[in-house]
Amino acid sequence: MAEVSQVATCRHTRAEEGMELNVLGLTADTEHAYTALIGLPRCTASELGGVCGLSASAAGRLLSQLVKYGLATRAAGRPPRFTATAPEVAVTALIQEREHQLDAARSLVQRLAETHREANRISHPDIAVELLTDRGDISAAVHRLTSRARREVRAFDRPPYIDRPGANLETQTQRQRTGVSHRVIYNRAAVAWPGRLHSDILPSVRGGEQARVRADLPLKLVISDDQTAIIPFSLAPGGHSAAYLIHPSPMLVSLEALFEAEWERAVPLR
Repeated sequence: MAEVSQVATCRHTRAEEGMELNVLGLTADTEHAYTALIGLPRCTASELGGVCGLSASAAGRLLSQLVKYGLATRAAGRPPRFTATAPEVAVTALIQEREHQLDAARSLVQRLAETHREANRISHPDIAVELLTDRGDISAAVHRLTSRARREVRAFDRPPYIDRPGANLETQTQRQRTGVSHRVIYNRAAVAWPGRLHSDILPSVRGGEQARVRADLPLKLVISDDQTAIIPFSLAPGGHSAAYLIHPSPMLVSLEALFEAEWERAVPLR
């Protein structure tokens, strides 16, 4: 009667409980074998096959899969005996592994999206300006520009800010040590921003940044070498909600000329 009960349980699992663990990479047969094994500690392949209506060799292959995934342990002996790993341990480990895989997939999608955007820009060279409207995309674009520069980063710095001022201080200092120069023009509001001068601007200057000040600046701007620029701007109070990403074009050349003109008028920060 016990064997009949186990067979019924296995069939019930196949027919009614569905395949909940399939989302973790398990096949339906592997999931069902694990479910049955939970109620059959220290069973052999033949015993599991008898419960689930499988041959001993088929059950043995499924048990090998369970051991591979950490869902079962194998005890030495002839014939070997298998015991299910506690679900709260084994299934949790599978969930964590799948989460790592999903994180890797998200990173890959972001890289592919950048490649796709760049490929479309190259195939359509007349597209000189991209409009970014997501705060995360704007922040990521600014980070890309500053981290990929090989010679020089030039910037107009004025409030409001997407990221906390000084958040990239360590990265900038490291880049300056590798020979990437940074020229930044701050407007008075940026210098007067609470805590900004001593916690960010002066440490940047000590790290090699060339800093100058203007009473006001016409816009926010970051130029990476002579390849790309970004103009974040605000459509609503309290922060940026859009940005223009500028690729090589007459507009980029004009922004470089604007920066150099403002640099000549600006006063060195002392």
